[in-house]
Amino acid sequence: MKLLWIPVIAESMECCRLPVVEATIMASCPDPEQRHAQVSVLILLSPECPISQQITGTLNELYKRYGNRFTFRGIVPGKLYTPEEVAAFVRKYELQFPVVIDSNYRMTEQLNGTITPEVFVLRNDTLLYSGAIDNSYRAPGKKNARTTRAYLEEALDSIVNNKLPSTSRTTPIGCLVERRHS
Repeated sequence: MKLLWIPVIAESMECCRLPVVEATIMASCPDPEQRHAQVSVLILLSPECPISQQITGTLNELYKRYGNRFTFRGIVPGKLYTPEEVAAFVRKYELQFPVVIDSNYRMTEQLNGTITPEVFVLRNDTLLYSGAIDNSYRAPGKKNARTTRAYLEEALDSIVNNKLPSTSRTTPIGCLVERRHS
């Protein structure tokens, strides 16, 4: 799958101190440790989705492990949440990677994203993995007794070892991306 997008880079590094940046197409603050990364880990999140909330610890651990090799970005689709609400979510769950608001759903639609949380791992414009972060849930509201597969971690380990992920797609479990027509 090939995606087309135009990066929107902030004019100043000032925005990098803020955890939330309002996005239109593919917005991000240049992170000095991530600027040369070819692989992007894009995660659709919703501040009110219980599974998005519960997976934040795992995402922070993965960012700590792989953040120096790959570009991580959280994406909150739509206009349901204000920048202040998203910033509160980022603070509450201590997200370590930048989070952007995709107010017009352009990134979400380019990724064909429908669920939060849902992850997309891309090298340049090629999709390497998409779907669930792990198998901690079997259905919305139905948590497995234990997590036996760490899909995102497995994909990133493969990429680090110059291999394609053995699993390229899983079904994400979470909350539907909500759309508000204005």
